[in-house]
Amino acid sequence: MVSSRFLTLSAVHPRFSRFLPSVRRTLLKCLPCLTKRPVQLGVFLVSDTEMRRINKRVRGKDQPTNVLSFSESVAVPHPELPDGIRALGEIFLAPDLIARKGEDLEALAVHGLLHLFGYTHGRARDRIEMETKESELHAKYYNRGNKKRSV
Repeated sequence: MVSSRFLTLSAVHPRFSRFLPSVRRTLLKCLPCLTKRPVQLGVFLVSDTEMRRINKRVRGKDQPTNVLSFSESVAVPHPELPDGIRALGEIFLAPDLIARKGEDLEALAVHGLLHLFGYTHGRARDRIEMETKESELHAKYYNRGNKKRSV
C-alpha cells in the first residue's frame, strides 16, 4: 500500500505493488489541474478475477474490464476527514488485463480520475470533452516525449 495524506493506493496482489509509485505520482500531478480543494481518493490494483466480480455485481457485465470508478456520494458522512476535504471516490484498475491489451496503466488511472470529476464518454460531445482533458493531462503531466509506457 502507498499512501499520502489523502491518496491511498492498494495492490490486492503483491505483484502489483511495483505499479503503485508511478500511479501515485501521476494522480498527484493531475489532481491540482482538476481541483484546488483537497480530496480523499482510493485506488486499488486488482486481479482480473476480482475486476470481473466487481463488474458483474455493479454493472451486470460478467467480464473483467480495465478500469472502474465509483464516486463517493456527498451525502455519505466522513467524520475521519478534516473539514474541507472531499471524499472523491475509488478507482479500480486491472493491471494484468491492461497489460494484455497493451494499454497504459497511468493513462487509465487518469481516465478513472476524470470519471470521478464527472467526465463521461456516453455521448459524442462528452467523449470529446473527456478525451481533450485526457490529452491535456497526458501531455502536461505523465508522458513527456510521447514514449508509450505500458504495464
